[in-house]
Amino acid sequence: TPRNSEELRGTAHRRALAVLAFAVYPLALYSYTNAVSLTTAEGKPRATFFEDGHALLPASEYLRGELPFRDIIPGHGLIEDGLFDYGVLLVGKPTYGATLRARFVAGCLNSVALYAIVFAATASAEAAMLAVLFGLSAGLITPVIRPLAAAVTMIFLVLAARTRQPRWLAWAGFFTVITGLMSFDYGAYTLATFLVATIRFRRAWKHAALGLAAAVVPLFGAFAILGIVGNFFRATFREVLSLGPVWVLTMFTPPEAFTRSNGIPELLAALLDREALPFVVWIFAAVVAGVTVTRRTGRRLEPLVLMSVWIVFGALSYANRHHFYYTWLVPAFIVSGVWYLVRRRMALAPVAVLLAVMIATPTTHLAITNWLRHTRGPLDPAWAELTTVPRARGALLHADDRAVITSVQKYVSLALGPNETFFDFTNRPVLYFLLRRDCPIRYYEVPYYETEERQRAVIATLEANRNVRAVLVPGPVGAYAFDGVTNRERAPLVWAYLESHFQPDFAEGDVVFWRR
Repeated sequence: TPRNSEELRGTAHRRALAVLAFAVYPLALYSYTNAVSLTTAEGKPRATFFEDGHALLPASEYLRGELPFRDIIPGHGLIEDGLFDYGVLLVGKPTYGATLRARFVAGCLNSVALYAIVFAATASAEAAMLAVLFGLSAGLITPVIRPLAAAVTMIFLVLAARTRQPRWLAWAGFFTVITGLMSFDYGAYTLATFLVATIRFRRAWKHAALGLAAAVVPLFGAFAILGIVGNFFRATFREVLSLGPVWVLTMFTPPEAFTRSNGIPELLAALLDREALPFVVWIFAAVVAGVTVTRRTGRRLEPLVLMSVWIVFGALSYANRHHFYYTWLVPAFIVSGVWYLVRRRMALAPVAVLLAVMIATPTTHLAITNWLRHTRGPLDPAWAELTTVPRARGALLHADDRAVITSVQKYVSLALGPNETFFDFTNRPVLYFLLRRDCPIRYYEVPYYETEERQRAVIATLEANRNVRAVLVPGPVGAYAFDGVTNRERAPLVWAYLESHFQPDFAEGDVVFWRR
C-alpha cells in the first residue's frame, strides 16, 4: 500500500543516513587524514631520534623479558612508552619503520575520535565532519597515539552530558583508566574532568565507580601476577612525580605575534595567529568553565562545559614544558561552540563562523595538500633510510642520526661481545633497540637520575654489572643537553665515576666511547 511504501522509504532513508554518519564519514575522514600527511607523501615515517627512544627502549627491554616499572621506567605512561611498540614488534617485523608506521596508522584515528566527540556533542554528523576538516586545516590534528585514549573518554563524557544517560559514565570511567595507562599526565587531566562530570551528573556515582572498577581490578590483577604492584606505585607516584622540578621552564613566554603587536588593530590580528591560538582558546575556555561549571546548564551547552574543563586542566602542561596538550580538543570546542551559537540563532553566530574560517586558513591547507599530493619520496635529501642496520629499516633518519648509528654500530660490533653492552650517557636510548643491546639501568635519559640518591643507584648498578664494558659519552656537539644543562652538570657523581673507571677508546664525529 502507499502507506507501507512510505514507511519503507522512510526506513531506508534512516538506514542510509546511519550508514553515512557511522561509516562513510568516519572512513572518509580517516582516509583524508592519512592522505594529507607527510608520512604518506614521503612513503616512510620520519624518525625523531630522541623522542622515539622513550618508547622503543622500554619495548626493547620487554622483548628481553624485563618488566615495566621494575626493570625500566615508562616515564610518560605504560602504553605510550613501550607497550604499544612491544605489541607491534611481537606481531610484525622488529624494525624502526614498523613501529613508526603502526603509531601513524593508529594516530590517524584521532580524526575519527574527534568526529565522534562533536557528533556526540551536537547530534550533527555534518558539524562533526566540519570539525575534523577545521582541525586538519588549522594544523591541530596530528597522527600520534598519545591523546587517543583521552579522546575516546571524552566521547562518552560528552554523550552522557548531552543525553543525560549515566550509563555512558561507566564507559568514560573505564577509558579514564586506559588514558592513565597511555599517559600519566593525560590521565590526570581526564580523571579530573571525569570527576567534574560525575559531580555535575546527579545520582551517577554508581555508574562512574563501576566503570573505574571494570578497568582497575583486572589491571592490578595483571600487575599482581607479574609482581610489580609495588614497583608501579613507587615508579609512578614517587620517581616520575618527583621529576617536576627537573623539567620546569619559565613561567610564561608570550607568542611572538603578541610581542609584535603595538596597538589594537595589530592585537586583533594577533588573536587569529596560529601560534597564538592555543593561548586564546586557553583563556576563552577558562572563562567558559568559570562561568558555567557551578551552574546547571542545558543539554546542548553541557558538552562545551566539559570540553572547557579538560582544556583548563590540560593547560597545566604549559607550566611544565610549555606544552599545549589540549590542542587535540580545540577543534571540537570551537566548532561545537559555533554550532551552539548557530542553533540558538544568536547575533554572534555569523561573526563566529567568519572567525573559524579565518583561523582554519583553508587556502593554505589546500595549497600544502596539493603540494604533498605530488610528492614522491623524501622532501629533504638529508632524510633517508639506513639499511645497514636491520632494525633501522623502514624509517627516514636524518643524516646526522645516520652517522651516529653507523659509528656506534662500528664500535659495538668490534669492541663488545654478544652479551656485553654499553652505558649511554648522551640521552640516545633508541640505540639500545637498534643494536639489540641491554640497557643496564632503569632510566632512559640522564635527567631521570639527577638526584643524589638515584645517581648512587646508577653507580651501584654499573659497578655490579660487569657486562657493561663501555660508556657512550657526549661528543663535541654534546648530544641532547636539556635546557642548556650538560649531563655532567646534571649527574656529577655519575660523571666522576665514569671518569675514574673508564678511559677513552673510540672517537668518530659526535660519537665518543670510553672503555672500562
